[in-house]
Amino acid sequence: MEVIKEGTSATIKPGVKLNASRQQEIKTVMEELQREGFLFIILDFAMVEAIDKQVLYYFLVFQKKFKESGGEVLIKNAVNPRVKHILEMIQLAKVIPVK
Repeated sequence: MEVIKEGTSATIKPGVKLNASRQQEIKTVMEELQREGFLFIILDFAMVEAIDKQVLYYFLVFQKKFKESGGEVLIKNAVNPRVKHILEMIQLAKVIPVK
């Protein structure tokens, strides 16, 4: 997982698979970014080919936490058709902006 920090934003490039075995890693990274004072988290899904509902749950939890701090979590580059379908099916864009 690659994290790029710039100003008050951090971009997370999680890699190919976002499954249950990675949820603790994702939780830890997002908690650290919040503690460090980052307000905006950009999840770059350009390489993501598979995503699990447990991981999506953490994104929803952290969206709430970052919004309470005046920030936001957003997803960009969701280009894989299966990933896009999942995000659309659960209507994630109603809670987390998907660009």
